[in-house]
Amino acid sequence: MSNEWDSPAADAKATGGGRAREFYGFVAVVLTSLAWIIFLIWSIVPDHWLLAAGIEWYPSRFASGMGHTSTLVLYHLGSAYVLDVFALAASNTPAFEELRALTDEYAIIPSTQDGAPNPYLAHSSQNVVPEIYDLPIGIFAYAYACGLPDAACQADRSARAD
Repeated sequence: MSNEWDSPAADAKATGGGRAREFYGFVAVVLTSLAWIIFLIWSIVPDHWLLAAGIEWYPSRFASGMGHTSTLVLYHLGSAYVLDVFALAASNTPAFEELRALTDEYAIIPSTQDGAPNPYLAHSSQNVVPEIYDLPIGIFAYAYACGLPDAACQADRSARAD
């Protein structure tokens, strides 16, 4: 069992051996850096300099450039498509104030005419089974926050019923 004060040698011994991961990581970084430098020299240096240096064959610059360029173009076209889909979805979404943002055409919403009793308060009467309606988010949030019968929620409920 090791703690934070163990030495790296003890940690290597406990995990079963030397520093192979660090060595392979170092070699990978050095080789990829060397390959990147060779690629940059090959892509920047003119052809007659390469021929003067004794390099007689090298890959076509056009073909290698087109491979990278076509990959980037396809990536950007795909990104633009995804952004277009998100933009269309956002433009077709109703505003938060509209009822369509929370419901659909199949929602059962009671009428809210002036003078009509509030159908959402029917649950507060004794021995009454209220009609089935879809609850607005505000009533749901209130019921969730004041679900337990404490004094503040009871006072708020009695004030709303009046």
